[in-house]
Amino acid sequence: MRSRGVFRHGGAQVAWIALLAFILGGVGWWGQSAWREARSYRQQVDLKYREWQSLTRSVPVPTETTAEAISVELVQAEQARQALRAELSGNGDGARRLPVTPVPANGTDFFFDLAAFTERTRTRAESRGVILEQDERFGFSEYAHGGPVGELVSSVFRQRLIIEQLIGALLEAHPRRLLLVQREAILPSVTAARANDDAMIMPPLRSLRVEGLVTAMGFRLGFTGHTSTLRVFLTELESLGLPVAVRLIEAEPAVIEGELMKDAPAPLVARGLTKFTVTLEYLELEPSTPSDT
Repeated sequence: MRSRGVFRHGGAQVAWIALLAFILGGVGWWGQSAWREARSYRQQVDLKYREWQSLTRSVPVPTETTAEAISVELVQAEQARQALRAELSGNGDGARRLPVTPVPANGTDFFFDLAAFTERTRTRAESRGVILEQDERFGFSEYAHGGPVGELVSSVFRQRLIIEQLIGALLEAHPRRLLLVQREAILPSVTAARANDDAMIMPPLRSLRVEGLVTAMGFRLGFTGHTSTLRVFLTELESLGLPVAVRLIEAEPAVIEGELMKDAPAPLVARGLTKFTVTLEYLELEPSTPSDT
């Protein structure tokens, strides 16, 4: 009986030892697995660190020569920026008058300003023998009975100032007839399909706009005259000193009323008359351009 008790007691010890060995074995396996995983992470960290060191070594430290070259490029870039600013600021009396002309306080004031402009320009055209439409509004027929509202007053008024300068240059060239005066649509909702006799849409690929740097307003003038008329008009534009760029010139033969001789044995057309359509852009620096410091 005693030997059996001893055996049972020894068997319990064996069981505990086996259980302990199993637990220790599991702990050892888990520890080894965790160690392998930690070593893998460590290897990844070392690899990333070596990559970082390689990248930092691949960027050369600027030499004195490189620094001087960069300084020269910065000076040249600043000179180019100042030249652009001077060019877009204009250098003539027309360019200087635009910013100082008071903006009408509201649409009603603009309407009366527009009426005075229309009468003034019509008188000037007729004194030079230029044929006009009976109800010519010089690009502002939309406001024949009332001015713009709200924030549009300032933008449309600026267009009015520019158009007066452009038409003035054209009248100095003595065209035969004024056919068209258009200004770029201000409202984004206006599309090419909705453009009217007053409004035009400047194709993006033709525009000189630069996002964040240069804004532009498109204008289009149509007239008939000789080749010399176009040449003088372009010369007058240059003399204005306005930051205006000619973007497109279209020409086609023109026959206007009265040129075909009545009862003549054969059609007789005035020599060399051409219908010209000139598309222009008025350029300005973005108002948000940082000032010089």
